Amino acid sequence: MLGEMLISPRGLVALSAFFVAGCGAAPPPPPAAPAPGSAPVAPPPSAQEPAASPPSSSPPSADVVGPPTQGKLYSLVVSFQSPGDGTDSAAFERLLGVVRDVGAAKVGRVSGRWGKEGEHDECFDLARLPHRERLAFVQRVRLATGTSDRVQISERAPCQHQPGR
Repeated sequence: MLGEMLISPRGLVALSAFFVAGCGAAPPPPPAAPAPGSAPVAPPPSAQEPAASPPSSSPPSADVVGPPTQGKLYSLVVSFQSPGDGTDSAAFERLLGVVRDVGAAKVGRVSGRWGKEGEHDECFDLARLPHRERLAFVQRVRLATGTSDRVQISERAPCQHQPGR
């Protein structure tokens, strides 16, 4: 019987009227206008726009922890080289994606600049990671950047840095 009512023209009209009416609920009343001469009332906090945060150059999870330590051997060094036509920025973005997933502080990321064409090293001290996570991080970095002929990956290597570059 219910099926016949929904399929019949009369049932469809009743059903569509139900949905058009908002499932039986009346629309909320419009906000009251302030009385003349009174101060305007601010909307409730839930209706206010959130405060805009200042733009940042990169997400906090990909931030560099600090400058490289001269003479230190880093667990993993990813060198972005330029054969005369710039470094591989797409590979660098893929590397940053991996770092964001894991957390820059957790992988002890530092960055060293050393070339005239933007060459740089991204260096990682993986001592804070358990052995399995360390292996997984290195594998993810190799997969993200390893196909580029302008990226060299080294393990237990110094991080190049020339101040002022």
